[in-house]
Amino acid sequence: MSEVNGKGGRWQWPDPNNRSPNEPQIVMNREKILGLYVKKTGIEATNVTSTVKDAITEEAKSRGWDNVAFMVDQTTNIPFCVLTKNF
Repeated sequence: MSEVNGKGGRWQWPDPNNRSPNEPQIVMNREKILGLYVKKTGIEATNVTSTVKDAITEEAKSRGWDNVAFMVDQTTNIPFCVLTKNF
């Protein structure tokens, strides 16, 4: 069974209150994005689609993150997400 199966049981959201003005951001890799999506929706996902991005953005903002930015590593073509807490 893959890590994203089982409704994302091992995945925990990072806490924006653990950020500081010197370190306001945290990076989530593709695996964590998909794991949190499965945990939220119960739907298996293998790619970071617009549906996944929308669900992750909505949940992150509801948890107190101010900015959510999805990007793609240009050398590996693997997506990741940067969460930012403004101070």
